[in-house]
Amino acid sequence: MLQVSERAGVLLKETLLNERQEDNQVLRLHQRDNQIALGLGVADETDVLFEHDGTLILAAPADLANELEDVIIELEDLPDGPRLVLMR
Repeated sequence: MLQVSERAGVLLKETLLNERQEDNQVLRLHQRDNQIALGLGVADETDVLFEHDGTLILAAPADLANELEDVIIELEDLPDGPRLVLMR
């Protein structure tokens, strides 16, 4: 099952709190054109949910979360700033 590292969780929570316009919005993973994308949305009852420090930060459709088995969302430090990456 998909996992989120501690460092990625911190960035996702900061991003969510800065970007959302409604309290029920979370960051959502979705697949588009064979790529994984991240956007704002509302969690669906069938989603796999991820929390950081008690805050719901990320939702992913169950089929996508299962497809990303053994994948960790991690934070990579680059010269131009941190970036989220998927790692096996």
